[in-house]
Amino acid sequence: MYRVALNTAIDWGRKEHRHRRGKQQFEFPEDLLTTPSVDGRDPRVEWLYRQIALLKDVDRSVALLLLDGFSYKEIAAIVGITESNVGVKINRIKSALAGKRMEEMKSWNSTI
Repeated sequence: MYRVALNTAIDWGRKEHRHRRGKQQFEFPEDLLTTPSVDGRDPRVEWLYRQIALLKDVDRSVALLLLDGFSYKEIAAIVGITESNVGVKINRIKSALAGKRMEEMKSWNSTI
C-alpha cells in the first residue's frame, strides 16, 4: 500500500510538472520536512532533514524510508528499484550530505 501511494505521488508530480507551463509557479518551502527549532533539539538533525527536503523525489523517499527503519529489500520493493540500487543510492546520498556538511563547516570556520 505504501508503494502504491508513493508511486502515485511521484507520478502525479511528473504529470503536474508538465501542466505547470503557463501557470503560476508554486514555491516549494525549504523547511517542509522540518519543524521549528525547539529547545533541546539537535541542530544536526534539523540540518539533515533540511538537506533531505532538497533531494530528488526518489532519493528523498529512499533516505526517509531508511530513517524510518526499512531494510534495503523493503525500500527496493516500495520504491520499485533493485536492492543493489538502493545501496548505491544510499551511499551516494551519504557522500553528498557529508560533502555538503564539510563545505558548510569550512565556510563557517572561515567567517570566524
